[in-house]
Formats: sequence, structure tokens, C-alpha cells
Amino acid sequence: MVDTFEGAVKTVEGNTLTHLLPLWMTNWAENLQDARYGDSLDKLYSRPAATRCLVVGRGPSLMHHKHLEVLAEHPFNGTIVASDGALPLLLEYGVIPDFSVTVDGSPLIAQWYDNPHSKRYARKVKSVLPVTVHRKTVEAAKKTGTHIYWYIPELDVAPQMG
Repeated sequence: MVDTFEGAVKTVEGNTLTHLLPLWMTNWAENLQDARYGDSLDKLYSRPAATRCLVVGRGPSLMHHKHLEVLAEHPFNGTIVASDGALPLLLEYGVIPDFSVTVDGSPLIAQWYDNPHSKRYARKVKSVLPVTVHRKTVEAAKKTGTHIYWYIPELDVAPQMG
């Protein structure tokens, strides 16, 4: 039993390293060629800065408060960034985000790209993927025709408690 916050943090960190680090490193190795010869996130820095930006996640309030319907009826005038999980929902409502961002290395993330709406519209969406993303996700994203921008996530494997 963990009786302090610091102890809980160390437990979570240990479990994360034990269970996820091997997956991340395997994914990184499998994506090395694509990431090495693909576009990095740096390419996006040359674009003009967005004056307005809307970030859409897949939280329960997205459906509960009918945000998808609102976005479909009243288009947002600015850059839309969607989490990978929100991508197919937005596309289903005809809302095409400028970017889809992934941080997770699980193979389950491929489902957000491997669906009828993503296959139809994702060519218009730029995908931002970490080198640690699962290969199934990369292949599913490639099938949609989306342009992929790669980044290396910070893997904080030894955080210092202040």
C-alpha cells in the first residue's frame, strides 16, 4: 500500500516503465525508416501562426453537450486540432480538422484512422504522430492518405520530485 503522493508517483512511474517502455521502443524501431525520411514536426513551424485555434478531445462532454452538432452547424473560423479519438467523430459530422494528434503507442489507436469517415476525409487532415506510435496506427493512417508529421516525445523516465 502506498501512503504518500510521492510513493504513488514512483509506483505509477515504475509500472509505466515496466509495461510501456518495451512497447514504445519496439514501435520506435519499427517506425524508424518512415520517421527518418518523413517530415518532422519542424516543417509545420514555417507555417503562419494560427490566430485562433480549437482543440477537440474525445471526452464525454463532446457528445453530452452536443459540441459536434454545434461545430457542424457553426463552422469554426480558425485551426482545428483533434485528438486521434475525436477525429472520426468530427469527420462523421463533416467537421474536418486541420490536424490530428496522437500520443499513445497502443495498437488500439489504429481504429481512429481505420474507419469509413477517416478513409473519406483524412486526406485533408495532417496527422502528427510520435515515433513511438504503434505500427498498425501508422499503416492505418497511411491508407487514408493523410500527411504524417513525426515527433519524438519526451520520455521522462527518471523525473525528479522537487
